[in-house]
Amino acid sequence: MQSFAGLLIFAVAVLRIIGEVECNNLISGSERRGLLVTTAKKWVTGVPQQVCITSHRLATVVVTVTVCQSSNVGDVFNATEVVVSAADQSDVIVNKCVPLTIENDTVSAALLLVRARNQGNEEYQFAQNATISVGRQEVTTFIETDKSIYKPSDTVRIRLLSVRGPEARLVTDRVSLVYVEDPTGTRV
Repeated sequence: MQSFAGLLIFAVAVLRIIGEVECNNLISGSERRGLLVTTAKKWVTGVPQQVCITSHRLATVVVTVTVCQSSNVGDVFNATEVVVSAADQSDVIVNKCVPLTIENDTVSAALLLVRARNQGNEEYQFAQNATISVGRQEVTTFIETDKSIYKPSDTVRIRLLSVRGPEARLVTDRVSLVYVEDPTGTRV
């Protein structure tokens, strides 16, 4: 139980908790069962994002995860169904992560729908919706000159390096225009 509490604290600090449900009415005594679903606070378009499901003392759970347009639930970006299953009865906590991607880079928010049901003898259902923030892959450009100080007639040579997204993938697009501004905003 202590490792489950540690996982929950970690999930709250780093990730967005989509849902956590305990099924106290299913069991007797101090044994609690439930499901914890986590994902990143902000998704980036075109990059697979992990949705992680942690099953606590549930034998087999079928989880359906759907990402759709927040304004139109019928407009589905991605969906998957995953079975989270304990290898044997001694497994208390079972983790499973599934990657989902939003390819549409015009959206700023999406709706994550999570539905789960137990395949075991006991009845267990879980349903939770959460709005997630969606951002485009940002391009970062590094600029370097060949000298730190120039004389009035010197030619300024520059090198540009642009990377995109959290993996810092190299951008190979040609740069068509570069201009330099002084501290007042005037082009020089």
